[in-house]
Amino acid sequence: MAVTLSQYITQCRRLLHDANGNFYTDQELTDYINGARERVARDTGCLRTLQVSYTPIAPVGYTGTPVAWAANTAVTLNQLIFSNIFTYVVTTAGTTGDDPPPYPQQTGVYPPSTPFANGTAQLQYVGNCEVIPYASLPIS
Repeated sequence: MAVTLSQYITQCRRLLHDANGNFYTDQELTDYINGARERVARDTGCLRTLQVSYTPIAPVGYTGTPVAWAANTAVTLNQLIFSNIFTYVVTTAGTTGDDPPPYPQQTGVYPPSTPFANGTAQLQYVGNCEVIPYASLPIS
């Protein structure tokens, strides 16, 4: 349930024992509330939704910008594709499958070292996407 600003102000006034607004104006409380919410989000990374950023980069020895994996899409030889945190190169042109490339299991070899089928295309792991942690994002 979303809390409105007026509900926040009412809660703050109760906590401050200032129900009549004798000590703090609504504008002062609004500034304090906004500052506190911003600090909580910045310090903890707790947002309304999980923010995950991936900046796909071409692994060393490859050129071009990886494109996001999409189901049932035609891919060409040597095209770079990223899915989840991995970047793959297409080793056999074709069409991607219905499901994204599998995430390696603990029992599997990491990183994957052999090409695997995804639809009619063959993909080969070539590197990780660059993951940008929340803490490194600019504060605004």
